[in-house]
Amino acid sequence: MDGDFFFVLGIILVIAAVGLAFLGIRDSDTFPGSRAILVGGTALFAAIVVATMSFAVVKANDEQDKRDKEQAEEAHQAEGANQGNAAGGEQLAVSSPADGGL
Repeated sequence: MDGDFFFVLGIILVIAAVGLAFLGIRDSDTFPGSRAILVGGTALFAAIVVATMSFAVVKANDEQDKRDKEQAEEAHQAEGANQGNAAGGEQLAVSSPADGGL
């Protein structure tokens, strides 16, 4: 999954929120028209938010998996490069103070 649906749901959520605010400001005397509209609108927004959050988690996991694979590949390439330099390469000794100061 490439995560496009997450962005689509996010855009739908923003448009719905702006539309609801517009309707609420314009018809503030009678907004919402009935209790059923209030409950239905709340349920609709809750469903859109839950779906957006779910796809955000899916996209985050996909991105993390992709990043892990890239890092493993880079580590494998670096390991191969270090093996080639092991015979004639220099070793650099690095130390730090025991108290952690600079």
